[in-house]
Amino acid sequence: MPVPIESRAKKSLHRLSNFKPFDDSSQLDKSLNLSQDEIPYGVYENEPGQQLGSVLVTNKGLHVFGSAKIDYINYDDISTTDWAHHDKSLMDAHPDKRIIIHFLNGKSFSLPIMGSTDKFADISSFSRFLGGAIRNRQIEKEKSDTSSES
Repeated sequence: MPVPIESRAKKSLHRLSNFKPFDDSSQLDKSLNLSQDEIPYGVYENEPGQQLGSVLVTNKGLHVFGSAKIDYINYDDISTTDWAHHDKSLMDAHPDKRIIIHFLNGKSFSLPIMGSTDKFADISSFSRFLGGAIRNRQIEKEKSDTSSES
């Protein structure tokens, strides 16, 4: 049974000092178009207090605030993720703290997750959260495949 995204966000992201849980949707950027059933859980601020580079986490996906536009990453479109320190070739291409998101369509996206404490980098918790979102999609797909075979 899939673990709800909200539970995954609370478990993996809420203890990060750069993650700000959402108390009220008036905090949302007015240019952001959330779908009707999309629920914001919080914002990860790569630069505390700055919207540029921030990542809005919702039940449907991530909204990444870039300098020219807001990129949307639907959890259902993610195939796999990597982060640079696990793979030497990725580390050379992305020497800072980035999660490389690989999509089902073959494209990829470099997601910066810059925060850390003395002991841990936030990228580890954020990567774990995204891994859970991928597992949810896989579980849902297996359930639908099983029910269509019946």
